[in-house]
Amino acid sequence: MIIKVDNIEDCQICDNFLTLLIQDERTYNNTIEEGFVVKDYFINMIKKDTILLLYKNKEIPQGYVFAKKWEDGYLINGLYVDVNFRNQGIATKLMKEIIKQLKDNLIYLVVLKANEKAFNLYQKLGFVVISDANNKLLMRYQKRDEDE
Repeated sequence: MIIKVDNIEDCQICDNFLTLLIQDERTYNNTIEEGFVVKDYFINMIKKDTILLLYKNKEIPQGYVFAKKWEDGYLINGLYVDVNFRNQGIATKLMKEIIKQLKDNLIYLVVLKANEKAFNLYQKLGFVVISDANNKLLMRYQKRDEDE
């Protein structure tokens, strides 16, 4: 089940997932400090122009996706699925839901070039590269007929 986060407890769960996401990105970016921890980030974000979704199965949090207002649309600024629940379609479900909720807006995301698995997922969902700089790809969602 995908829920829209609106309470401190779920924000803390998403903070933990963001910490894990950033630690995972150390694989592609060695400038990230080893013990980096996120604390109280999402509780300060949910009252702004943002969407924070949490995927739970039988009350067990398994992943999240986050988007915030950016330039002329929204930037998907975090997607993470717990390592114990990967390859079950959760990331795809989260992405499809956030796209659905942002359907009347331009939707962007940034992916590290070296993260081929994430890049392939985004491409499969309809994102196209619009900029390539500093080992990062800026992608924009291209609405498809099947999304109507």
